[in-house]
Amino acid sequence: MSRQTTGEATVQALLAHGIDTLYALPGVNNDFLFDAVAQSGRMRLLHPRHEQAAGYMALGAALATGRPQAFAVVPGPGLLNAGAALLTAYGTGAPVLALVGQIPSDAIDRAWGHLHEIPDQLGLLRHITKHAARIPGPADAPRLIAEAIRATLSGRRRPAALECGIDTWGRPGMATPVAPLAIERPAIDQLAIDQAAALLAKAERPLILAGGGALDAAPEILALAERLGAPVGTYRRGRGVLPTTHPLATSLPVTHRLWKEADVVLGIGSVVDAGTASLYINRAARFVVSPCLVPEVARVCNRRMVAYFPGCGSVTDIGEAHELGCEIVKLFPGASVGGPDFVKAVTGPMPWTKIMPTGGVDPDEASLTRWFGAGIVAAGMGSKLITDAAVAARDWAGIEAKVRDTVAAVRRVRGA
Repeated sequence: MSRQTTGEATVQALLAHGIDTLYALPGVNNDFLFDAVAQSGRMRLLHPRHEQAAGYMALGAALATGRPQAFAVVPGPGLLNAGAALLTAYGTGAPVLALVGQIPSDAIDRAWGHLHEIPDQLGLLRHITKHAARIPGPADAPRLIAEAIRATLSGRRRPAALECGIDTWGRPGMATPVAPLAIERPAIDQLAIDQAAALLAKAERPLILAGGGALDAAPEILALAERLGAPVGTYRRGRGVLPTTHPLATSLPVTHRLWKEADVVLGIGSVVDAGTASLYINRAARFVVSPCLVPEVARVCNRRMVAYFPGCGSVTDIGEAHELGCEIVKLFPGASVGGPDFVKAVTGPMPWTKIMPTGGVDPDEASLTRWFGAGIVAAGMGSKLITDAAVAARDWAGIEAKVRDTVAAVRRVRGA
């Protein structure tokens, strides 16, 4: 713990999270923040000529490195000028942090006509970022920086923003460093992994399509591609997953041609955006399943009359999926979310809900009775039917028999 201004505590917190460059257009509302930058001796300041450029510079750095980047602008018109960059970061899944100035803290939202005043600036930020908050002083700055950066990296990456009053940046006080917080990652869908492995093991003409979400897994994708001998096509932000000089790296036009001939296509870091969903639909996909709810994908599927089964882990997710036209929702991961009891809890007040759990459903009559008795309409259990051992032994007859027995058990349970 040490005595610092809010600006100093903020800069030190950024440095502690590996952010050593601030793209910023100085202004009176942020003077004490820039004092802290200059005094740090470690933070590099890059000064563009317009706030929009500051935002896009941070966006470009985030997309190129995959690491969080920060920019700073004055409130009101400064923020609005940078709004396009924040929305682009939102759409492309980039971990960008905006530091936005404010008018004097005692005048916020009082409509007194201060320079650069904008009503409910924090509310505006919450509409165009994943996470937004106000820094009230030096004691809170390290924690708020840590929480904002965790938000940009957790789940689907998107921008965050913190605003701070002109009088707050220079306010002194005691500040305690906060170490980077653990990133919240979605649970692994072991069922989907097992199903993919079984299909790839039999594939004769496999193809890998990598999107921007795969950039952090480049070594693993390279190893998988070389093991399978599978060409790797990249879609827009996925470029760079494999060096373009690698013999398995293909351009998008070549990938499109190979797609028509492939017997298995593995999408990595991809089907959580509308563009990639469109590629699969153009390849005659009859439905799209994703691990999370993505409104943009839902709209694309609705336009093409293709069923969309989004992964949902809460009643709020399910309600939003209904609003977006999803008839069946994927309960993921089924066992962890709450199992059959969760299904009953949802279908009681929302009897129109059609749920398909994945994970936690076993191909035996007792498990099927619990789940279907709770009210599900379908179940995912491929890894329990097509096991690694059976595939390795090429026991296709055994797999067929197990599937046939499971289908019969489902019919008995459902009274069909």
